[in-house]
Amino acid sequence: MKTVSLSLLLVLALASCKAPAGGPPEGDWAMRSVLYQIEGQEVVDDIEVVGTLYANESVELRSEVSGRMEKIHFEEGEQVKKGELLFEVDATKLLADVNQSKANFNLAKADLDRSQDLFKKRTISSQEFDQAKAEFQAREAELARLSQLLREARVEAPFDGFLGSRRISPGQYISVGDSVTSLVSADPIKLEFEVPERYLARLAVGQTVNVTVAPFPGKTFKAEVYFISPQIDIDSRTAQVKALIDNPDARLRPGMFANLKLVLDVRADAVVIPQSAIMYSQEGQIVYLVTPEYRVKSQEIQAGKVLSGRVEILSGLSIGDVIVIEGMQKLSDGSLVEAAPDSNISDQSYFSEGA
Repeated sequence: MKTVSLSLLLVLALASCKAPAGGPPEGDWAMRSVLYQIEGQEVVDDIEVVGTLYANESVELRSEVSGRMEKIHFEEGEQVKKGELLFEVDATKLLADVNQSKANFNLAKADLDRSQDLFKKRTISSQEFDQAKAEFQAREAELARLSQLLREARVEAPFDGFLGSRRISPGQYISVGDSVTSLVSADPIKLEFEVPERYLARLAVGQTVNVTVAPFPGKTFKAEVYFISPQIDIDSRTAQVKALIDNPDARLRPGMFANLKLVLDVRADAVVIPQSAIMYSQEGQIVYLVTPEYRVKSQEIQAGKVLSGRVEILSGLSIGDVIVIEGMQKLSDGSLVEAAPDSNISDQSYFSEGA
């Protein structure tokens, strides 16, 4: 009776050690571990910095002549097009000066024509001819100057943009240089920031910048680098970088503070593993690599970028390799393992190679 019981217990014990179908070879005890088959993942290498938004173009519109503000053709905050008339300074006196200058110019031109005929007939001296010529040139210059002032009494928008606040009222006397309003072009809008010099070798015009601003939480704006300063600031050891962001709806405004991620590199099929798989030894960082025969061996690796709970592996592993990510404590080189239910094996043919 005892002999039968002992035999039955031995059979049950062997049955409990038998691996499931597709598992490790029968007849040897296997440690149940969580296995993970490596798949290629995209890794974005970026740095986080802060920056400020600036208008792509910005100008103070000032009066270039003195006089009474005659007409204002814009509203505060209005969007205007290049060449659109914005305001006019009373040009009555300037117009009179221009008309008088035209009369003087015409008279000087007639005198020059007569002097030229007389000089050809040797009726007048070269000195008298030179005086008539100089008088004509002076009248011509004076007419050009006054005509320019007359044109400057009408101020037009130098580019497309949005107008700022109005600082002058109609009928108010203004002097040369008085500011009337501002004009800002913010589509695209400019982003300026500083990048530490150690990253400059990986920086290039055309790179993408992911930008967030406080007024629009959860919204990411895309910017493109167009300028990298050729000079390093000797105090901060940084280089100035500029990028442009499309801003057709004018949501982004000059002066905003921006948080940004500068994309230095994108690796589409990087080797990435869970951080829990990495162990440390005298040789450095290692993982347990699973062979097609369900045996493990320690594999030295070189870790790269640390992600959220994951680590990029620069060398030592390849896409498709199977590693142990949980249950490594009792393992050693040559240990037999079987896949726990939480294992992630995308390609079962990996193990059929060792069958």
